[in-house]
Amino acid sequence: MEFLETKKYNKQAVIFLVIHTVFLLNFAVDFFEFH
Repeated sequence: MEFLETKKYNKQAVIFLVIHTVFLLNFAVDFFEFH
């Protein structure tokens, strides 16, 4: 049970990092295209 909770937490962390990375990439692309 504890292992599953940890796995669930890691999955949420990975999803958060993926969304954050995509947001930063979109911001960088817009920034470079603007300049």
